[in-house]
Amino acid sequence: VYIGPIFQSMRHGYDTINYQMIDERLGDHHDFKLLVEAFHQADIKVVVDAVFHHVGREFFAFQDLLKHRHASKYVNWFCNVDFQQDNAFHDGFCYDTWKGAVSLVKLNLANVDVRNYLMECIQMWIDTYQIDGLRLDAAECMLPSFFEYLNFEQYQNVCVSADKLFDDYIKSLERKYRGSVIDFWFRRKEKNVLFGGRLGQYKYYDMDKVIEAAMQMCEEELAAFV
Repeated sequence: VYIGPIFQSMRHGYDTINYQMIDERLGDHHDFKLLVEAFHQADIKVVVDAVFHHVGREFFAFQDLLKHRHASKYVNWFCNVDFQQDNAFHDGFCYDTWKGAVSLVKLNLANVDVRNYLMECIQMWIDTYQIDGLRLDAAECMLPSFFEYLNFEQYQNVCVSADKLFDDYIKSLERKYRGSVIDFWFRRKEKNVLFGGRLGQYKYYDMDKVIEAAMQMCEEELAAFV
């Protein structure tokens, strides 16, 4: 079972502010441990979302940057911090984000301290919750070198999956870490059909026709893939 972002965040899970705390809206450490144990008792593996490309603005290192600015020891934890410009929050500096979302601050995954911090969090998840896998969010936006640093092989019993990676890099990772990379092939096909082609001929109220066409598309695409 794949579980979306569960660690403490500001709003929606993908704006993480504490990688070592379960979001209180979902429960606590004990609740998640019991959940994983229940899945394991049913012989079901547990994969959690690892949102490492960016963090929320209340993340401890970014809060330190807001307070101490140039003097912050975390200034290099984030990408392209520029004190000569401003942003929508009027922080007096700007920084890289996830696809222009100013509330999602891009981590500098080339920074060794950032990498070590994230590795410590992963190890904590494995030791504390006995998770079976990680799914790397926004993998297509990450530095390829980060995947090398992550070192899939050190997690003997933990699978690591990444979505929407660069095609050439997918192939290289698949060769090195077979079974560790996924690509949402069917989702791309589905979106092309739903929004760019076959179903566009039907009005929104022709639901029977839409469903019939969608089912036919699924059968055709899956048959071709298999």
